[in-house]
Amino acid sequence: MKEIYGETHASMTYIFSCLANGYQGLCKYQKALEYEMRAFEVRKSNYGEEHPGTAFSYECLASACEDLGEFQKALEHPTKGLDITKTRYGEVHFETARLYENVASAYDEVGKYKKGLELKLKAFDIRKALYGEIHPLVADSYVSLAYSYEKLQENQQNLEYQLKALEIRKAGYGETHVETACSHHNIAQVYREMEEYQQAFKYGQKALETRRNLFGERHTETAKSYNNLGLIFDEMGEFEQE
Repeated sequence: MKEIYGETHASMTYIFSCLANGYQGLCKYQKALEYEMRAFEVRKSNYGEEHPGTAFSYECLASACEDLGEFQKALEHPTKGLDITKTRYGEVHFETARLYENVASAYDEVGKYKKGLELKLKAFDIRKALYGEIHPLVADSYVSLAYSYEKLQENQQNLEYQLKALEIRKAGYGETHVETACSHHNIAQVYREMEEYQQAFKYGQKALETRRNLFGERHTETAKSYNNLGLIFDEMGEFEQE
């Protein structure tokens, strides 16, 4: 393809991205970054700065920098992608919400949880305006906000948002869905942090039962639930399940 179109043809971005993904899979992160940068340069040359393709390349560069532990650069790139997306689509758009979440995650990586929380709240407001309260992406936003409150050691807020996510997932998916089990697991962990062990056990047990039914006994998700229940019993001072 390079021989046919040349180095700077738009079609080369696909090749460069595939090579970047391949090197990422091999844990050769410097090479992955090199090819993501080449894809970015081609997109910017062909489409200009204010284009969704260029915004996408900024996201890819952020991921590559994150793999290398270059978190400051990983923060700069998705911020540029967010600016492009807001200019093109406006504030109340699902892509803008997604980019707010990505930038928030980058702030989390550098320990700036309050700034991350601020951006996650913007993403949440957009998703709620677009989709209403009962939607999977709104539930995901609640979980993301709960994570921020966990890092800020605000357990009550963490619990409140995890419970809201659970309500949405139960309404959307039912009691025995993998996402519902994930919410039960998360809530169990919050109650454990709050030393409310009976509640922690109740939600942890629900997560375990669902995961065993869905995945079987010998699965990593089932193992996580067993481990969580083990920690609950350990902290309660009960080492054997009755």
